[in-house]
Amino acid sequence: MGARKNGPILLPSVMQQKKKAPSSFKTLSKLSVSTLIVNLGTSVVLLSVCILGCIILTFRLHSALNENGIGLSGQASGLEADLPQPQPQPQPQLHPHLSQTIHNNQNHNNSLGLSACLLVNDENPRLPEWLAYHYHVLPLRSLILAIDPASRSSPLPILRTFSQTLRDLRIDFWADEDAYMPPSQPRGACNANNTRQACLWTHRNRQQHFVMKCMETLKRRGKTWVLLLDVDEYIAFNTIEDDDPPSPLEEAPEGVATLKDWKVMHGRIRGRKRAQLFGLYEGEGTRNGTHIVTGAIRESDEKIVYGNVVRDDYGTRYFLHDDSTKYQDPKKVLSQAPEGIPTLKSIQVRGPKLYGVIYNDTYDNPKKMDGEYTHIQIHPKLKRELLKSGNIIQDSQGRKYFIENEQLLWPPHVNASQVLRARKELPAVSEGKTILDVIERYRHQFYFGSCLQIPRVLYGSKESNYQPMAPTGFNDKDFVTLRYRWHAQKGNFDVNKFQKTIIDVSRVPMDHLEGEQAYNIHRPLEYFCRADVPRFATSLFRVNHYLDSYEAYTYRNDARGNKRKGCMECYLKKGNGTDFAVNDNIRPWLRSFVDEVGEAKAHVLLAGVGDFRPLGEETLVDFMAEKGGKYVEV
Repeated sequence: MGARKNGPILLPSVMQQKKKAPSSFKTLSKLSVSTLIVNLGTSVVLLSVCILGCIILTFRLHSALNENGIGLSGQASGLEADLPQPQPQPQPQLHPHLSQTIHNNQNHNNSLGLSACLLVNDENPRLPEWLAYHYHVLPLRSLILAIDPASRSSPLPILRTFSQTLRDLRIDFWADEDAYMPPSQPRGACNANNTRQACLWTHRNRQQHFVMKCMETLKRRGKTWVLLLDVDEYIAFNTIEDDDPPSPLEEAPEGVATLKDWKVMHGRIRGRKRAQLFGLYEGEGTRNGTHIVTGAIRESDEKIVYGNVVRDDYGTRYFLHDDSTKYQDPKKVLSQAPEGIPTLKSIQVRGPKLYGVIYNDTYDNPKKMDGEYTHIQIHPKLKRELLKSGNIIQDSQGRKYFIENEQLLWPPHVNASQVLRARKELPAVSEGKTILDVIERYRHQFYFGSCLQIPRVLYGSKESNYQPMAPTGFNDKDFVTLRYRWHAQKGNFDVNKFQKTIIDVSRVPMDHLEGEQAYNIHRPLEYFCRADVPRFATSLFRVNHYLDSYEAYTYRNDARGNKRKGCMECYLKKGNGTDFAVNDNIRPWLRSFVDEVGEAKAHVLLAGVGDFRPLGEETLVDFMAEKGGKYVEV
């Protein structure tokens, strides 16, 4: 009898014996019936155990996923719920109720890119350009976007388009203020009857809570660098140009005295508000090695920065050494704690209490260990300006504490000559290199710290003849980065204003983010970001800040009221001084982006860019009142 072609599967022991025999039929004939039954029985038992184990494992996995709010399809629920695929229906004008994540968790790999936090208000005409640019130049791979409740339009269709077209970009949409605002804080759009100042405070308060909650969330996800910008701002390589301001000096010119450990004092001198300097004098004469107070400084405040030479009204020149801090009462600033007084580090003020890490405790029984976290009750008459590092303060019981000099925690200024060499090697935006590439290249050469502060340059609305840079099918006038080329004088603080930041959240302790409010939007982390304005010449990056057209300027339902809404005078005033020089360095980005993603995808992503279609006056708050307090579900 021949062997059956469709016989039972042989166990490994039987298969090994089969290899040794010249014939499978002869081998099987030599096996006893009892041995064959035992082997087959073992097979059945093993197979049964495997099936039973798989059933139990599947049941437990299903239960665990249900407890965490995740179905077997891999889609998250609640704040992490994937949005449904868009249906062919009219675009929504208002906002969905829940904060949602617009991505597919299984298909995104954004571990090698940078992140950003963005708060928007009627930004749809400019949002596609901002997203495409930073996707290409950062590269942006993780975005948390929140919406101002005064906004009359929803960014949701744009966000969906980007998320579904660029599969390595994760976007979280926080449409509900409950996602980031503490319960005690005001909600909703600013009431039209409120003063402009009250509306401005509400706007800034929302900004400061949002960026901190955003950075906390991204830190929990294991992210590193997080960019904090607005939609009218674009980070760029700070390549060397003919109109750059001078680099800071590294030592005093011959015949000029040096002022070390200097501080700025403001007061009224001969009826005018003037600045004086207090510091350690190094130079010729009997004052060498002593602390002095200068006469009134002739230069404006923006030029009282390290590396500069300033002159007082006595005609004496001083070189400002690179160790500057700016305190209100510099004579009370100490470098170390007096004997017998405990030191508090990394302080945070919450209501009437001051929290911090204590060293050399002399009061408590038992005494606090060095490095232990503690809090004190602030003395009710304590001046808040004394809660600066380097001062002695008293608690409600009259006990004294020394606040550590926060300057020691700041990242040092980078060497000017080294940065100059690095800036000469910065890539053009068309070369395909990214901001992350530059950070990775120089992070060992320069100590950036966890807060990288970047100077801004304001671009105005002056237009001129230019070589078109937009690829076929696009129009330069639809893109703010291609249309406007004239900008203010670099380093002019009066026009360009304060810096913006990139924060490496992986190096910021969680207790500095969790439940906190940003110190301010330009310096969100008081103890990790320097207090002085960054020097333009020593920065590897800059932020192009666009005034844009009058139509764009007045498009938002802005909290600043008459500062935008129909105020041509405000618009023209803001643009004063923005015709100093022309720069085209950023303009080739669009061609490079189209090359990266392809022409078809680029047209899908940038549909509607620059289209300032009229919007109604209805806001989210108005809609909620009309519909009984319910949001629109999308």
